[in-house]
Amino acid sequence: MPHKWKEDKRAYMKEYMAQRNIKAKEAIFAFYRNKCNWPGCTWNDPRALQVDHVNGNGCLERKHFNDYYSKWLAIQKRPEEYQLLCANHNWIKRCERKEFVQPGTPKNQEQAGANSNESSAELAESRPQRI
Repeated sequence: MPHKWKEDKRAYMKEYMAQRNIKAKEAIFAFYRNKCNWPGCTWNDPRALQVDHVNGNGCLERKHFNDYYSKWLAIQKRPEEYQLLCANHNWIKRCERKEFVQPGTPKNQEQAGANSNESSAELAESRPQRI
């Protein structure tokens, strides 16, 4: 059974980290003027704004930066590598540039077929069926 002081400290740290992330997110959004950076887009509702990596290398940083405070520290060092996009334009950019593909994996079906010994039919048969 944990001691009362451990529970109190855990609750305090949880609240502290939540407040720190809220402040960092607000600072990031203010730094990028609280609006989508897509040309012609004027979206400014923070519920749908997302921090985007200009060069599409976000999957590499997500392993290290799991909160807004860590992102804020990185943005302060390299502000030109990030931008603020609305959710729609962030997904459009990701799809157009094929940023949804993890590094080291094939970017299209031709590469997948060339690099794999199994055909797509064999792969489909080996997957569990949805019920």
